[in-house]
Amino acid sequence: MQTAYSIDPLRNKLETTAFLVGEWEEKVVSFANLHCSKNENDLSAIYIHPKFQSKGLGSALLNKIKNKLQNGDELVVYLEKGNHQAESFYRKHGFTYIEEFSESFFDHTFKTVKMSVII
Repeated sequence: MQTAYSIDPLRNKLETTAFLVGEWEEKVVSFANLHCSKNENDLSAIYIHPKFQSKGLGSALLNKIKNKLQNGDELVVYLEKGNHQAESFYRKHGFTYIEEFSESFFDHTFKTVKMSVII
């Protein structure tokens, strides 16, 4: 896990993806990461510091991400099954359930839910 979130992978994300931050009183309290490939437009991360949730920052970041795509494009997100807060957030923004599958990440196997929205 430490390797995945070290400086080099973060630098690579900044150079190859859309990486947005949200600020509150000049402090970074949220971020979103969009990875576009030939296959899909993946909202690979969206995070809001718990103290700043329910203030519209997540919706604002998601809208900025959507604005980077063209009308008719599909935006997908992958969530850990059971993350009801995230599922509710994405449903509120028009995402629908696509599929569920199991995957492993650093020796941890969990169920993943794929959701998407057409821009």
